[in-house]
Amino acid sequence: MDVREANREQTLSRSRTRVTRARVGAVFSLWLFGLYVCLWASAPVKVTPEQAREFEQAMVTASSIDSQDFRSASLRAANIEEALNEAKVWFWRFRPGHRERVESIQRDLDVELQILATIHHKREQAAADARGRVSVWSEYGVEDARTLFWGSYDRGKEAAKRHTMWDMLFSMGRDEGLVEFLVRLALSFIINLTLGMVIALVSFLWNLYALLVAYQASLWSGLLFFLVCAIGSSESHDVFSSNTDNNSPLFAVSLVVTYIGLVVGAIGGSTYLFVKHVERQRLQGHQPRSLHLD
Repeated sequence: MDVREANREQTLSRSRTRVTRARVGAVFSLWLFGLYVCLWASAPVKVTPEQAREFEQAMVTASSIDSQDFRSASLRAANIEEALNEAKVWFWRFRPGHRERVESIQRDLDVELQILATIHHKREQAAADARGRVSVWSEYGVEDARTLFWGSYDRGKEAAKRHTMWDMLFSMGRDEGLVEFLVRLALSFIINLTLGMVIALVSFLWNLYALLVAYQASLWSGLLFFLVCAIGSSESHDVFSSNTDNNSPLFAVSLVVTYIGLVVGAIGGSTYLFVKHVERQRLQGHQPRSLHLD
């Protein structure tokens, strides 16, 4: 019985090991695939020069729909909004005459805003028809997706910097040494950066649905594009800068994880070396005194 139990435990242990290795291999393969898509893959759908001209012409036409009405409504809305701001005097909500004037101006502003929204909807529909001809898998779809991500990425990175700066300012009065201050600042930046990148990634994936609708992608094509965007994208870029030129990639899970890992490793390694250096200096500072006592 003891031999059977031992064999059963060994079999279960080997089975768990195989499952763990398979899971780690799958995750590692997805990570490598994401990096490949980010750094080397190109847009799968090639747009011919004729299709590019038709697409660009259709986008220009879409942006100029009801242009005269749009300009007139925009001008009227700007003037009405200026009058609305002037009408909002102190405590206007509690003064019947001023409140009625504000409400009247607000109704006029709502009418103009509705006109602008209607024209904007027409333009978006025409632009969606033009995008649907080139596919979300084309270079135009990839470029719009990477522009969408870099907006989220920059906001997440700036939020991490801003929160770290505020943490540093509010902790200036603490009674702590330089080493403790730098270590705590590094940990604060790592936490803020991780949260900022996660929020940027979630925001990007959340807004990606609107992009798929704009390109009129089918269910399976849109789902596959979403999954690929969630893993990686095309063309290399310096991820440590906020440059968002035409060669920037989509920043997805693989690169976000890699970026966070590199930053955490760099900051953690630098902090560790600095702490060790300070400790070594302290020991060297005490060593002559101990030798003198001896």
